[in-house]
Amino acid sequence: MSWKQYGLTLVVLLLSSLTIGCATSQKELLPRKVEVATLGVKTDKAFKVLGFYHVSDLLVSPAKKAGIEVGDILRAVDEIPLESHRQFRELVLEKNPRETISLSVERRGKLLSFDVALGSRNIPYHTYVRLPMLWTLEDLVNQGEPVRLSVIMGEISADMKNKYRLKKWRRSAEPEILAYYENGLIRLFKQPNFFLIDRHMTEELLKGEQLSMEGSISQETYTKLGEMLGLTHIMIIDYSRTREEDKIRDTETLRLIEVDTGRVLESLTVVTRLQSVVE
Repeated sequence: MSWKQYGLTLVVLLLSSLTIGCATSQKELLPRKVEVATLGVKTDKAFKVLGFYHVSDLLVSPAKKAGIEVGDILRAVDEIPLESHRQFRELVLEKNPRETISLSVERRGKLLSFDVALGSRNIPYHTYVRLPMLWTLEDLVNQGEPVRLSVIMGEISADMKNKYRLKKWRRSAEPEILAYYENGLIRLFKQPNFFLIDRHMTEELLKGEQLSMEGSISQETYTKLGEMLGLTHIMIIDYSRTREEDKIRDTETLRLIEVDTGRVLESLTVVTRLQSVVE
C-alpha cells in the first residue's frame, strides 16, 4: 500500500534503526523492507478517489485496472463499511499481495462492486512496525483541532555493568533518539494545526516539579503541562538495549498521552534493532 495516498510521507520519519554506541562487528537480523498489499488509489478524507498510482509489481494501479474511476467514493471493503482511514488501511494491510478483495463504491448515486486483485509494495521495516502510532497521530491532526505535542524521553537502559560507560551511552543516545523522532514529525505533519513543542521546556517544568518521566505522572502534572505550555499531547519514549548471548536487541516503547485526561491513546512496543555480534 502506498502511504502517499493517505497524505503521509511515512518514509521520512522511519528511515532506519538507530545505531548507537557499538564498536564490534555486527550483522542486522531485522528485514530492511516488508512487502504489503496495496490498492494503488489516492483518496480524500471522505474516501473520494482523487487519483491512482502504479505499484511495484504492476505497471498500473490495481484499483484502476479493476474499473475504479476518479470521483468514485469508496464505501466498503469485503462488505465491511468504511468508517475511518485507519480502518481502511488495516483492512487492506491484513490482506496478502495479489489477494482479491471486493471493493464497493458509490458512483453518481449508484452503488457498484468491483473485485480488485491487490498489488504489492515494499516499505521500510521501521515504518511498518510504527504504523499504529502514526495513524493515531494522523487521525488527531485530521480532526482539525490544534495538536501541540512534546516528545519526551522516558526510561533509557542498557545491559552495561560499567556505570561510567552506561552513563556516557545514555548521554549520547537520548538526544539522538529524540532528534530522530522530532525531525521526522516536523517533516511528516505539515498541517497548520500541528505544533511540536520544545521538549526542553517540558523537561524544565518537570524538573521544577521534581518529577521524572521515568516514573508515574499524576493527572495534576498533566494539567500543569497543559496550562503552562499549552500541550495537548505528550509522546514518551522508553528505550532499552539488551545483550542476548551473541545478539544485541534495541526495543522502544512509545506512548501517546492526552494531556487533558492523562489517557493513553496509543501504546506500541517495537524492536528497532536486532544484530548478531562478533567480538
